Amino acid sequence: MNNPHQNARLTLHSREQIVARVMGGQKASDVAAAFAVSVRTVRKWLARFRAGGGAALSNRASAPARVAGRLTMATVAL
Repeated sequence: MNNPHQNARLTLHSREQIVARVMGGQKASDVAAAFAVSVRTVRKWLARFRAGGGAALSNRASAPARVAGRLTMATVAL
């Protein structure tokens, strides 16, 4: 699968490997160094995995779910 986020450092496979290594007993700092990311990034992916399983590691849309102050269609029609 192509990575839709061309500037993303980690692919889905890399995120799965990060989680597997930390869950396997490696220190977050060692895993972060191996993947050239911050410890914070490793912990973020681990937290997402714990909250939502493997599906939580997949790519997310970068567009916001809601836009504050969006006009309703009735207002736009005026």
